[in-house]
Amino acid sequence: MSKRCEGLRAQGRHELARLLEAQHQTPLEAYARSLWEPAPRVPEFSPLLRRALEAELRRRGFGLQEAERHLESLERTRVLQTATHLTLSEGPTFLGLHRLALMGRPEGETYWVGAWSGVPFANSAWSGCMNWSNRFPLERLISEKAPRFRDLKQAELDRARDTPEGFSENRFAVVPGKWRDARVYGSTIPERTLKLTPHFAHSLTSLMPKVVLDHSFTSWACRFSRNQLERALRVKDVVYFDLNRVISEVLVHLLEESGHPLRELLCDPERHQQMLDELGEDTVWFFGEVVTPDRRRFDPLRSENGYLSGRGVSVPLVGTSLHEELRTGGLCPGLLLSFSLLAFESGLTCLGSFEQIEYLERFRNAWAALQESKLPGRNQARTNAFCWGRSRDAFGQEVYPLDILLGEPLPEIQSQTLGEWLGPLWGRLGLEAPPSPQNLTMESGYRHS
Repeated sequence: MSKRCEGLRAQGRHELARLLEAQHQTPLEAYARSLWEPAPRVPEFSPLLRRALEAELRRRGFGLQEAERHLESLERTRVLQTATHLTLSEGPTFLGLHRLALMGRPEGETYWVGAWSGVPFANSAWSGCMNWSNRFPLERLISEKAPRFRDLKQAELDRARDTPEGFSENRFAVVPGKWRDARVYGSTIPERTLKLTPHFAHSLTSLMPKVVLDHSFTSWACRFSRNQLERALRVKDVVYFDLNRVISEVLVHLLEESGHPLRELLCDPERHQQMLDELGEDTVWFFGEVVTPDRRRFDPLRSENGYLSGRGVSVPLVGTSLHEELRTGGLCPGLLLSFSLLAFESGLTCLGSFEQIEYLERFRNAWAALQESKLPGRNQARTNAFCWGRSRDAFGQEVYPLDILLGEPLPEIQSQTLGEWLGPLWGRLGLEAPPSPQNLTMESGYRHS
């Protein structure tokens, strides 16, 4: 482990190296329980965040009492899973990290999943695709009577031919091919989804919320992913929500509060420059979207000369412009603002992967460098709640939630240490050769529109 920690430090992953030096021999069950231990002197839960979460639950059809029960649980545990992207169906990494987190969940508490929608559809989790392994052919997921089934089948055959031996990933897109670079945040259900989903296998349609053209894609996808996970793992009290949409609603109200540190960070030029000096001019504050008649394109926005600027979006850094763009869905909040609200405003323990524990500590240090920071949880927030995994069977083949729904047994989690559980991570970080090379192309999941 010492060699791997040296390698992590050489990559700038100091927080992960520090955590593994201390925890790599910790039994996995004990480590999972530790993720749910509350940080000392937790600040008051932000009333604005609570109100936005309640509104999200009510939009999703939760009754008042059920919503209150889940919110009270979050206030007790202050634990929020933030390692996942918002997807239609999750992959082996998300399944693995959910299993780790749920292993330590206290009895009777809710497992909250804040799914990140600030990504293009063709991100590494393939947000607009149904994802599963090559254990099952396409026909097990969707009927041959589906529109353009032959195209979907040909894409499956092409992928099997063009990828290395042992490659196990399979998928097909439920959104148009021209959406591959579109922003997930703010998307609505397209006609392609409406036409394909009636032909899904019963094992999927029995879990699928009603599909309504032009209704929120992210709300629908969150409910679908939640239903899949609860069925696959045989668990209850899981809440998925669009994390960026909730943060956006909170920011709309914070921009109306003079003196709030996040409003000052955005609208006070001196304060804004101080943060840029700490984090760098390349900091992404929001995600916009460039929309043309034939394509939508994800657009990260950085601060430049008093504007939020990207490849095709420009928004003045003034309260009225930000307020309107957030209110109408033009701006999707980035990492700094989102996690400052979650961790440093409300003291939430954000379960995250190897990237998150690094940038959370950078954000905390940046806030500390700003004089008179008024975020109440800055010093108390836990920034090293590392949560990662990779679900594999006894032969080393990756297992997806959809595989479980189609009949593949859920792999047992053997008694092991955290270091042993993280075996698949080393190849991902270049510290050890991966067992099976993977030759992904960003087009392959969206080849046919």
